[in-house]
Amino acid sequence: KFLTRVDRAARALAYAGYEVVLIAIKDDETGAVEQRDGYVVKRVTLRSRRLPRRFGLKYLRFAEGVFRTLVAAWREDADIYDARDAYPLLATYIAAKLRGAKVVYDSDELATGRNWAHAANPAFAWAITRYERFFARRCAVITSDHGRADVLERIHRIPRPTVVLNVPETIAVPEPDEEFRS
Repeated sequence: KFLTRVDRAARALAYAGYEVVLIAIKDDETGAVEQRDGYVVKRVTLRSRRLPRRFGLKYLRFAEGVFRTLVAAWREDADIYDARDAYPLLATYIAAKLRGAKVVYDSDELATGRNWAHAANPAFAWAITRYERFFARRCAVITSDHGRADVLERIHRIPRPTVVLNVPETIAVPEPDEEFRS
């Protein structure tokens, strides 16, 4: 259950000879460990997922997710940690700093402060924009298209993020069937 872009990036790194481990949140439909095409997915279980979805409990789930993701990422002792969105950014950043590693922030959201569920709340939008800006100024930032790169550069006042286009893999173009054309 990954975006095609995440899967392609992991496979490309694996094919280039890198050991790739993705840390993800486990759900009822996925196993704890999955061997994929050249890389491994390790999923952390959130015990708080079973709790009812009430006001304060979502923050407990977020805190547990940060903690469990941090521990799982730190155990990997990677050279580079890549946060694939703002949600795991805190855990990724801390694990990387504890390991003396580099951090890449893959921001495929246009502007996190506007896209989260509570973005209509001005205080929340302000806080989450500052959260993302804090990390964007301390990490290498990549994004999926030039428009997003322009907006992230402007909003966070950072060097223009590197663009890794979110496009389909190339496919072989079939030879024309001359009989069909006649």
